[in-house]
Amino acid sequence: MQLRIRILSAHSRQTHVLLSGELDLETVSQFNVVLDRIAQMDTREVVLDLSELSYLGSVGVGVIIRISDELGESGRQLVLTGAQGPVKVVLQLLGLYYLVRQTGAPHARNMTT
Repeated sequence: MQLRIRILSAHSRQTHVLLSGELDLETVSQFNVVLDRIAQMDTREVVLDLSELSYLGSVGVGVIIRISDELGESGRQLVLTGAQGPVKVVLQLLGLYYLVRQTGAPHARNMTT
């Protein structure tokens, strides 16, 4: 399976990113590149929409923790939305469900990576 990453919106206040597919050992480098680029932006909050993510492996969890810590060090925040099924269970079991905000997913725009 592949990982598809779509930037739904990017503003100084908030950047919304939709993840589709599987976040695992094979796709984590692609995810890292995009998150590192987003972390360099002047945005206060990064929202990762996980509603279309079917699998979240341990390396993906590690990247989510890393980016959450990096953003937090500069007074910014990572928010996860749309976690369901196995992805939600993984976040709950690892004690990361506090990062999840229950909101509706924004609609995709034509920004694709």
